[in-house]
Parts: sequence; structure tokens; C-alpha cells
Amino acid sequence: MNDQHVLLLIEDNPGDADLVQVYLQGGDWRVKWAKSLREAGELLAACVFDAILLDLHLPDCEGLPLLQLVRTQAQSTPIVVLTGGDDTAGLGLAGLREGAQDYLIKENTDGPLLQRSLRYALERQRLQQALMTSEQQYRDMFERGLGLVCTHDLDGNLITVNPAAAEASGFAINEIVGRNLAEFMSGKAREALPGYLQRLATTGEAEAVLPIRARSGEKRYWLCRSRRLHYPGRASEVVGYGIDVTDRRRAEQALADSERQYRELFDRSFGLIATHTINGVILSINPAGAAALGYGPAELIGTSMFDLVPEHIRPRVLEAIAALPETGSGEGLIPLRSHSGETRTFMYRNSWVVESRTPYVLAHALDITERIRAEEVLTHQAMHDPLTGCANRALFFDRLNGAIARARRARARGDTANLVGLIYLDLDNFKPVNDRFGHDAGDFVLRESAARMRTRLREADTAARLGGDEFCILAGELRSIDDAIALANEILAAIREPLAWNREELRIGGSLGIALFPDHGDEAETLLACADRAMYAAKSEGKDQVRVATTSGG
Repeated sequence: MNDQHVLLLIEDNPGDADLVQVYLQGGDWRVKWAKSLREAGELLAACVFDAILLDLHLPDCEGLPLLQLVRTQAQSTPIVVLTGGDDTAGLGLAGLREGAQDYLIKENTDGPLLQRSLRYALERQRLQQALMTSEQQYRDMFERGLGLVCTHDLDGNLITVNPAAAEASGFAINEIVGRNLAEFMSGKAREALPGYLQRLATTGEAEAVLPIRARSGEKRYWLCRSRRLHYPGRASEVVGYGIDVTDRRRAEQALADSERQYRELFDRSFGLIATHTINGVILSINPAGAAALGYGPAELIGTSMFDLVPEHIRPRVLEAIAALPETGSGEGLIPLRSHSGETRTFMYRNSWVVESRTPYVLAHALDITERIRAEEVLTHQAMHDPLTGCANRALFFDRLNGAIARARRARARGDTANLVGLIYLDLDNFKPVNDRFGHDAGDFVLRESAARMRTRLREADTAARLGGDEFCILAGELRSIDDAIALANEILAAIREPLAWNREELRIGGSLGIALFPDHGDEAETLLACADRAMYAAKSEGKDQVRVATTSGG
């Protein structure tokens, strides 16, 4: 029992609530039931839940406002929303855009689907949390990385310190850890330390030049920047970064301009740091920034930064840079072309610096290409079947409803040439293969059949796996029923080709049913039901053939 996940079921219908509990009985889930938003709020305040199953129609609140209120109370707990089969307002998909991990249609939900949806919701939430934690740790180290690195609590008690900081202080690491920052300070610096720690506690960030006394007694000045970090289930910690500025403080006044420029770079530092004129001529760039683009600094200094910008957005970039003397700063995302020709995406901040003899643009940027790719992977996983790579039910219905809406608008304008077709496919002889050769062979057949199917589709078509060995193809821009029949026969011919599995020849066929909008229905669920019935007619009449739905929906 202790290993079970705890689910908060928010559902006002006792019958639906009982059905959910039956679906989850004896599995990995223990269910607590709330019949209203008020009851759910009380349970969320008193208990910790692993997931929430939310009916979007409650007596005291409904729709997206209900989802937003529950998300606020539940914080990071993953939510799966329930909608009815008449969800014409698209609340399910809207819920996904508002942060729900998945949505289920009550009438189409069974035990395995519900358990799989909850399991996938937990896994997606875990991946997102891991990505966010990793990104935060990387960004903190990258943006504020200096010579000294340490962590301490909000009282100043040191938890960790890096070897470089220990070497600079003259102490061993084990002589520093566990001691308080105040022990390495004296006089006014020690008196000011509580205020520094208080700023960290209230604002989350603080910066100061701190005089630190080394073992030798020498006082060295460290320019330190600290930030409070929050970790789930742990007390807040402070990570501090610092660089020894003692020699700089002793430098001649002639270095003042260089000092100011350094401070500007430090205050706004990202991975890429560069300065350039208002016309885009690069004056300086740090080695890390040049390396991110595949260059050395000397290769870029004196060239135009606009040459790194793809041509199609160059006019907008030119306009934004020209406005900096008035706006003072600008930030956003920008694609930059690397030496290899690859386009990398950077998050940037530009500042117009006038505290110099000649004003210039100070640019800081962080390469977030990999983060964007990771987010795209998560998005793809959320909308595709992991075994075959086909669209899942959520993506399929989103595209089907979109295709129907476009066709409906076209017909309203008098354009009746384009039809929307559904081809429902059930593999023949799949179960004997699965039973005889095992699930690995079954998975192989599903993957290969899906791959062959996709080779016959056009760019406008979508193949989805609806479950088991059932697939559905959304075929848009059809001119007649003959186009749909021809496409279905091409798919059937591809699936009929023998498959080789461990020196065995596997022969799989398919029963296919076709339905068209608007001939067989004007709603997604109606079309799918018609295509399904036509498929079963093909199967009952001998399998391995194509059948078209009747105008009456048969």
C-alpha cells in the first residue's frame, strides 16, 4: 500500500467516480474523491497527491477557470482532465494548452487507457521537472561562474566550497565547510553581512564586494554574486560566485573605462558576450561566445554581426538595433548561423551603453538550442504513439476537427471540391502472430506496418494509432470517393507484403473502412464510427479488403 500512488479524483457524478475507482482497483493507485472544487481545495490543503483526475464540469465551477484554480492549488501535481463525448468547445485540447498533462473522453475511457494516461502524465511531469532542475543548475553556473564558488544556508553557514576558493583563502576545504562567513570577515564587513543575507532571503539575489581575510591575515576583496535556490523537499540554499578584485581595486585610475566595461559585462553576463557598433560592426566577443558559433574571436572582430543573422529576419533585427538609442535595451530570441551553416537559437539581451567615450551595443546571449529541442521532443512524445511514431488519439482528433472545420468553411464559400476522408484499418492475422511469436514480434509488425503505411501517404495526410492493431488515416483534399479507395488499396497492398522475422515469413493483411465528410457525417466522432463500421463490414465479408460506409452510416 505504501508504494501506491495517491490520486485526487474531482468528479461530481457518483457513477463516474465509482467507475474510475473500479478501473484503478487493485493497481498502483489509491483514490481520494472530491465532489466539488471546495472539497478538492480542502483535500489539497491537507494531503499530497501524485496526480489529479479532474472533471471540467462541477457544480461550483467549470471549464478552463476550474482547471486554472486547481492548478494554482495543486502547484506542480500533474492533472489529467475528463470531458464528455459532446466536448464541442474543445475543452480537452484547451486544457492541454493550459497545462494539463492529458485529457480523456469519458465515453471512450477504459481501465487500461486511464492507467496508461496517468502513468504517462507522471512520467512527463518527472521529465519536465528534471529538465527544469538541470537547466536551472546549468544557467546558474554559467551566468554567474567566477573564481570562487560556494553554497551556504540563509544564516551564512558554509555547506560546500570549491578548491579554487580554498586555495585562494589558504584554508583546506574541511577547514571552511561548517563555519560561518562572518568568521572570515572583520569590522564593518562583518556588521554588513546580516543585511547581505537578508537581501538574499527577501529578494533571492544579492551582490557586493566582500573583504575576506585569508589564513595569512591578508585581506582580499572578492566581487561576489549570490542567488537563493529552491529544491523540492529541501531547505533553501544560497549559491555564491566570486572573483578576486583586489588587484583591480589597486589599479591606476587609467583603468577606469576598462573597469566600467568589465562591470557591465559582469552584470549582464550570458554565455555569449559581445560589443558592436550601432551599424553591427563587432568590436569584441568572448571566446565562449565565438566558440558557440564555431569561430575564434579574431575571425569575428571587425565583421558585421548581421552576417550571422538569416536573411529572412535580417530587416527586423536591423530595425531593433537601430531603436536601441531610444529604447535603451531589447531582449528576445534570435537565430544565428554558425560557421558550419547550422542555425542555433539564442536567448539574448541587448543594452545601449553610453558610459563610455563612444556608445556601443552590449550583447549577452545564451544558446538554448538544445533546450528547445528537448521541449520539442517532449511535445512530440505527448502527441505521438511511442511504439509506431504515429499520431496519438489527441493529435488525431485535433487534426481531424481542424480538417472538418476547414472543409466546412470552404463549402460555405461554395467550394465543394475538397472532401475529408477517414480510412479505418484493422490488421488481419495480427493476433496469431502475436500469440505464436510473442510481443516482440507483435511490436515489430505494428512498427513495420505503420512505416509502410506512411510511405503511401501524402503530405496532407495523418496516420494515427488508435489502440492495439487499429489505425486510422486522415486523408484531406480528396476529390472523390475514388481517391480515398485508391489510397486505401495502396495502403493495403503495402501491408500485404511479407515481413521477415527471425527467419520466419509473416503475412499480415488488413480490413479497411472508408467514411467521407460530409457524405457520411459532419462531426469527427460520427465519421470515425462510420469508418469503423465499414471496417468491420470488410472483416466480416472475408477480411483483407476495402469497404465504404453507406450513406446511412453503415
